[in-house]
Amino acid sequence: MGFKITIAGLGLMGASLAKALRGWRNAAICGVETDAAVLEMALTEGVIDSGYVLDETNAREALDADLVVIALYPRAALDFLRGYARCAKE
Repeated sequence: MGFKITIAGLGLMGASLAKALRGWRNAAICGVETDAAVLEMALTEGVIDSGYVLDETNAREALDADLVVIALYPRAALDFLRGYARCAKE
């Protein structure tokens, strides 16, 4: 299996980072978003390879990555860590 990068938050910072990482180590880039429309736009424009509106049913799959980047507002980042850190790859 190749290198997988998951980016939580596909706003200005997250989407820009995803674009900058395109092609690095032939990594698969996954996005995690709360807004399905933003996720669909990122998929359509080729910013990410796969994406999830994160919930308990898909968190393990979404966060099974070699690198997880949290590109969220500080409060949202804390909530994300509290809710999903246990689902991330060791």
